[in-house]
Amino acid sequence: MTAMTEATERTGVRMIKKTAVYLATGLALILLAGFLGLFLLSVPMADSIPVVGDYEPMIVQSGSMEPSIPVGGVVLVRKGIDPGDITEGDVITFRTPEQTGEPSYTTHRVTELSYETGDLTFSTKGDANEEPDSWTVPAASVIGREVLSVPYLGYFVRHVQSPYGFMLVVVVPALLVITLELRKIYLDIRERDLEEADACE
Repeated sequence: MTAMTEATERTGVRMIKKTAVYLATGLALILLAGFLGLFLLSVPMADSIPVVGDYEPMIVQSGSMEPSIPVGGVVLVRKGIDPGDITEGDVITFRTPEQTGEPSYTTHRVTELSYETGDLTFSTKGDANEEPDSWTVPAASVIGREVLSVPYLGYFVRHVQSPYGFMLVVVVPALLVITLELRKIYLDIRERDLEEADACE
């Protein structure tokens, strides 16, 4: 085997490895964008809440918790907590009492805990409301406790949920990644061909 042949084979092996890395990187980025898109599409524009493990994200629909949680914010709620661990000042999400038809959810701050009826209940109030809520919340109605809120993220989520927004945020970047990776592969192949041509002269 000549030195030229060995060099060509080494170049070919390097080319295969680089191509595999480019393709794997592109695929990983596309999958990441796809998962992000599916997650954002799963976040509702209404009051229902999709489950992501032990957490439930929801878009804030009203200004009752401003300024701490403005309209259009996204609240991440931890499910499955022990109601006995909830204390005054915690922000909880619960099934809204005194509602008929489709269930709705409210995210308000706990102002008082009570065992007057023998069962644990919570008095709640929106930070922006002058008066406390007219109901008490049974422990069984608590969905979870707020662990994180991101102001105005809901507007971005709603934009992604539209066909145009999904194309702009997910599909276009994915196509761009594919194009860039294919360009890298093409340039590497072209560089290898030039090196082989120079070696043959």
